[in-house]
Amino acid sequence: MQEHSEPLGDATQINQIGSIDFMHDKRSNGRVIRLLNVVDDFNRGGLGIKMDHSLPSERVARVL
Repeated sequence: MQEHSEPLGDATQINQIGSIDFMHDKRSNGRVIRLLNVVDDFNRGGLGIKMDHSLPSERVARVL
């Protein structure tokens, strides 16, 4: 096990490093909506978005 963490590297080309982010909001009818965003860290381009009332791990794994 490493004693000191190392800083994350910066992407120097497309599709080298990506990030995921979960977001949620509540609709006017009270239902919660969830979003999974996948972003390329080099150009900040959106690689994919999944949106639903529920995002179980099986669906998230298929996006990645």
